[in-house]
Amino acid sequence: MAYDSTAPANDSYLADFPPEMREQLRAIINDQIVDALTVLGLSPGNATGNIPVSNGTLNVNLNADKLDGLEASAFSVTGHVHSVATTSSDGFMSNTDKTKINGIATGAQVNQNAFGNVLVGSTTIQADSVTDTLELVAGANIVLTPDATNDAVTIGVTGTVANATAATTATTLATARTIATSGDAIGTATSFNGSANITIPLTLAASGATAGHTKV
Repeated sequence: MAYDSTAPANDSYLADFPPEMREQLRAIINDQIVDALTVLGLSPGNATGNIPVSNGTLNVNLNADKLDGLEASAFSVTGHVHSVATTSSDGFMSNTDKTKINGIATGAQVNQNAFGNVLVGSTTIQADSVTDTLELVAGANIVLTPDATNDAVTIGVTGTVANATAATTATTLATARTIATSGDAIGTATSFNGSANITIPLTLAASGATAGHTKV
């Protein structure tokens, strides 16, 4: 069946109305027999003043109030740009910063300005990790004085050196000494600490020589 402009007839039976009416509605909906040229005086099309048609052609002067439910204020205007990011404000990355980042090797770590090796004589002490600690140990008669403020360690001498083959310089002996002579000339010098030369006054013993004379 199809659309019938004469159905239902004015003198048709009431029982015939439902199926005829259903067919009329089907024809209107499915067969699109209704062809409205305008709606409120507006024709469909893509030009200014037309009812916009989605047919792949740009609709001229179409003013869409929302896009995906968002107001125009949610979108950037033409020519909108962001400032370059700084250490105190967000922004876009500059090409200079991008070049710097690309120049960082994979696995690179922060430069700690530290020594990886310490050479002591012919022995190399190597750091076992990037945060390894080198410990200075004071030996006998050595005192270490750390200065955390100035990052320094003062190495000093303390106490008495038990053995020394030779000493280029020495301020004093650790313990003052008494120097004495015996035999025909007897003399004693006490409290000799090596800080200066000493003179030992001698006394001639019973040697047969008198003062001012030489024994033959």
